[in-house]
Amino acid sequence: MKSARLFVYGSLRLPAVQAALLGHRLPSWPAAIRGYRAWTWSDLPYPAVWPQAGGTVQGQVLRVPTGDWRLLDAWEETPRRYRRRPVTVRLADGRTWHAEVYVAAIFPGPVPWRGPEQLPPLEALAAEAAGVRRAELGGRQSL
Repeated sequence: MKSARLFVYGSLRLPAVQAALLGHRLPSWPAAIRGYRAWTWSDLPYPAVWPQAGGTVQGQVLRVPTGDWRLLDAWEETPRRYRRRPVTVRLADGRTWHAEVYVAAIFPGPVPWRGPEQLPPLEALAAEAAGVRRAELGGRQSL
């Protein structure tokens, strides 16, 4: 099965959100990206990255099967709220990989992202992800 890499830094780091949205968990590796900073949306309790010289964002790299991108794009409200961009990630062991990252479509600030404690409760996130999955699949189990 063909796949690509996605750097995630917010709700998609959570296996329960991945499972509710995609129907399965994705393999992941701890990683970081440079040249970005994470901000909190003024109208939502989610992070969004925006280019910033000297910035670093911690997260994970996921291996994403080709068929999962439609659901991921729906979850990230692409292209209205986020857009996928290529990025180089540095893994915890020092290796670098090419990946994509969801970058804010407009500047999300001005409040810096403090971390996962800002996210809604896990049960609410999983329920929201399951709703996106149902809406995208229209009752089917898979794409």
